[in-house]
Amino acid sequence: ETAATINALEIAGIAFGVGLFIFAITAAILYLRLRARTSALDASLNDDIIALRAERDRVNTMLLAEPQIVVTWGTTDGEPDILGDTTLITSAELPQRVLAFGSWLEPDKAQAMERAADALRANGEPFSMALMTLSGRAIDAEGRAIGGCAVLRLRDVSGFKRELAELNARHEKLMSNVESLRTLVETVPAPVWVRDIDGTLIYANQAYANAVEAKDAADAMGRGIELLDRAGREQARAARAAGKIYASRTPAIVAGNRRIFDVLDVPTRSGS
Repeated sequence: ETAATINALEIAGIAFGVGLFIFAITAAILYLRLRARTSALDASLNDDIIALRAERDRVNTMLLAEPQIVVTWGTTDGEPDILGDTTLITSAELPQRVLAFGSWLEPDKAQAMERAADALRANGEPFSMALMTLSGRAIDAEGRAIGGCAVLRLRDVSGFKRELAELNARHEKLMSNVESLRTLVETVPAPVWVRDIDGTLIYANQAYANAVEAKDAADAMGRGIELLDRAGREQARAARAAGKIYASRTPAIVAGNRRIFDVLDVPTRSGS
């Protein structure tokens, strides 16, 4: 029994040793395979990193190849990344001054840019604007959401686009002036009206509508209600035909009462 017990222990030891050897060999093989796969994965990741860095450098080179500024927000509350030549629009050392729109734009344009940038960051709403800086530089502003980021690009424009931006700025300034004059004309108590080249009434202020007892200016123009009598209109027409300013004291019926007006009729290229 003792010998049998010893033989059984030897056999168990040999079996354990063989099993342990097989396990070690199997573990070594699996380790080598895992290491080979890891090395291949590392090599692939390194290749991807190198490719991404090359692509980043290429994109940065393209971005810096023309005068522009790119602002990127990763999250709605995160600090922006600002890339490019910030001296295009500001002489401040801090790049963040680019986002102080009121420091380089007219107040109305600065407010429009702030609203557009907020909508871009909050809701991804794209926008495009042609701007003119306070220093007279034409800037094309474009905002859009790309890959979960809000991206604002401010690009210096030249040639046709610059002319278009300058024309747009002049147009907006002209429209602002016209709106100011229209507001002034609407508030004066004296009747004011405009005729086209054919003598048709195309504008009248509220004082004119009140004088001819129309509901409003649109009603007066729609019905072609005249303030001056025929003689006064003919005299004014003759002066316009001669390219002269008509100035006369002329009678008119206002709200059923005969009144005397100092009338001034000034000819223009498109009417009077």
